[in-house]
Amino acid sequence: MTNQAAKRIAEKAAIVARAEQFYRLIQQGVSAAKANKQTQGEFKEMLDRYTQLASEQAKMRAQPTHPGESKEQWQKHLDELTEQCKMSIMMAIKKDFADNFVTDEEQLQRDYIEKRERQVLELKMKGADSTYRKMFSGRFPDEFKPLFVGDLEERPLKFWREWDERRTQIVGQGLGPRNLFEEQMQWTKRGMMWPYPIDNDFMAGEEENVSFADHVFLESEMAKYKLPRTGPIAQFMELVLNGLSRNPFMSVTKKREHIKWYAEYFTDALKGKYKELFV
Repeated sequence: MTNQAAKRIAEKAAIVARAEQFYRLIQQGVSAAKANKQTQGEFKEMLDRYTQLASEQAKMRAQPTHPGESKEQWQKHLDELTEQCKMSIMMAIKKDFADNFVTDEEQLQRDYIEKRERQVLELKMKGADSTYRKMFSGRFPDEFKPLFVGDLEERPLKFWREWDERRTQIVGQGLGPRNLFEEQMQWTKRGMMWPYPIDNDFMAGEEENVSFADHVFLESEMAKYKLPRTGPIAQFMELVLNGLSRNPFMSVTKKREHIKWYAEYFTDALKGKYKELFV
């Protein structure tokens, strides 16, 4: 790994770490401008730290071959060290995110409990009746259990599900695909590879709703125009229909436009001064 490549890996790691910190601040209610400003300084510190680590690796590459080891063995040792460094950075980012996420969840629960306690205390200070019953403090009537208990199901909000999927994607693939399979999955999402199972009509657009018969049997289009049924014009149009029916690269609309152009051309020619050529 060259010095330039090591710096690129360090920069990617710092960008992923900053993105995770930015999303955590947004979840805590911090505005986007403040979150961006707060993570900017942390990004510089992380980038400097990762860049220093990359520079140290580059210096180790520049050192002469260790005595007693061949050049290939020394190169293999450096490649293993580089891979370990990359995995250490990824694990550090994931661990830091997991620790902070759990801490944030616990803090949200504590804040909610404290808020409820303050509300109850304010009610007591205002002289509210302390003997009131809470909505869910009583015993649930047995006659309603068959109506509700068996039909309960969890329905997570779509926004938070997409948020978690996006967060997992950033953490797991922030430094690029880990193998050829993940790389091909990314190519498929970008439209660079065909999805499996292979479909010849993939991304066909309007042609997905057109049948095979409309492409092949074009003789019905000739009934719309008053052209001779025998003679040179009929023979020529038969060749045109045969060629269009065998063309897999043209849409049905284009084929009909070709037939219409030829039909109008021969109709005008029969009505004009070239009539004797087509009789």
